[in-house]
This record gives sequence, C-alpha cells and structure tokens, in this order.
Amino acid sequence: MEPGDLLKTLVVRRAEGDFLFVLVPGDREISWPKLRALLGVNRLSMPDKEVAKEVTGYERGTITPFGASTAWPVVADSDLSGDPERRISLGAGAHGVAVTVPPEATLVHLDARIADITERRSLRGTGPSAPHSSVKVIFSPPSSAATRLYRKAPRVPSAVMITTFTTATMVP
Repeated sequence: MEPGDLLKTLVVRRAEGDFLFVLVPGDREISWPKLRALLGVNRLSMPDKEVAKEVTGYERGTITPFGASTAWPVVADSDLSGDPERRISLGAGAHGVAVTVPPEATLVHLDARIADITERRSLRGTGPSAPHSSVKVIFSPPSSAATRLYRKAPRVPSAVMITTFTTATMVP
C-alpha cells in the first residue's frame, strides 16, 4: 500500500455541537484555508481527545465514520476518487484494526462531499518535494471482536474487508 492509501479520519468542529469527519490520505494534510472556504466558515478546530470520543464514540486513533455514535457529515479529499481499482485502508474503531475498501463505493455509501481540501506533505525531509516513500503493512486476520464490531455497525458497506495490522514501517 502507498501512504496515500492509508486514510486518516479526522474530526473537525465547525461550531459548538457541530462536527464533521474529514477523510485525508496518509501522505497529505488538511489545507485549513481550503476546508474553511468549502464549508463557508471563518473558523474550524480540532476537538480534544475527550470531546472527539464523546461525539464519535471512538478514541482518537481509532475514529471512523462507520458506526460512529452520530452520523456526522463526511468530507473527503478529491485525491481519493478516480481509480475504480484502488483500495484504501482506514481505522475501524479499535486500535490495530482497519478496513480495506474501494474508495469510490465507500464515498458514495458515506454520502461524502468530495473536494480538494488537502496539500501533499512530506514523509521525510521537508517540503512538498521531499522523496516519496512506500508503506509496508502486514495484515492479519481480524480478531473476533473486530468482526463483531463491524457486523453491528451502521453505515458499513457490504464490501468491507476487515483486517488487523501488526506492523507498519516506512521503506524507501
């Protein structure tokens, strides 16, 4: 898997009691000016870990739009669409558990708003011209707890492959 295929699900606060999920490829970071312009707001913030858990039902580092306690709107970076053969992996609600899904169907399933909201970030070095790296991820069969979690969760597409990962290392 490439770094851009490993998604971060970030919780962003628009206003008091108003949140959204932002899906960001692993090799990119939110462009706050772009996201503010898209949402038509002057201010956005990231909630602290306690608020994030309260509004999603998940601990930071495990947050996913699938099965969250509230079905907040989803905004996804446009870099995620356009390749029907691609697979992406995102957190699955527990540490060390991920789902691997086709992005196009997942974005439709989540009714995600797709827009250019990120900028490329460097995995090594500094700046956008730093060398590109790959990620080696070793997947193993899912735990029975992870399987039970996803069988009960709302908003989970039927094409989800549940995996647990044991190692993720950067390789040149």
